[in-house]
Amino acid sequence: MNLFDRMILTLYSLALTVLSIGAIAVLLRLIPWEVVSSQMEMIYYAGEMRYAYLVVAIIFFLMSLKFLFQGFKRSNDPTSNSIFQRTDLGNVSISVATMDTIALKAARRVRGVREVKTSIKADETGTSIVLKVSVDGETPIPEIINDIQKAVKQQVETVVGIEVKEVDVKVTEVANNQHAARLSRVE
Repeated sequence: MNLFDRMILTLYSLALTVLSIGAIAVLLRLIPWEVVSSQMEMIYYAGEMRYAYLVVAIIFFLMSLKFLFQGFKRSNDPTSNSIFQRTDLGNVSISVATMDTIALKAARRVRGVREVKTSIKADETGTSIVLKVSVDGETPIPEIINDIQKAVKQQVETVVGIEVKEVDVKVTEVANNQHAARLSRVE
């Protein structure tokens, strides 16, 4: 959503908030019906001014339709899952899948990591990488996490050229080494 749409949505939301507060006040009888009735009559019998009210009503109706259709619209643009960067020579679009692959490779190279799943989140504040990892249980977990964060951040920034805001690591599992221990005792 671009800046203009956000500004329009903010104004639209503010207007709806004011109207909602007015409706609540009328329904709770905080505003007497005579005041509401006189205001409605004033709008109804406004003469030439009623056209201004009509234009405002049509604008709000069109904005409602725009936001309604925008909510249902699906993006078929293949670059919608991309991160854009402007360089001196032009625009660069890097897919989230590309960044995902680079982050996976970097994390898998860290000693003690068994399995990795990644997700990339890019928004106005920057690019964040979330990794869910399974570790071997022999290497200290704080050491693994630190190494993963440094390796992934450095690799993505070096290869892609986009600053990584943060690298979150969630340890989801410690690999079970009991099976390997049983085999060595049997031998």
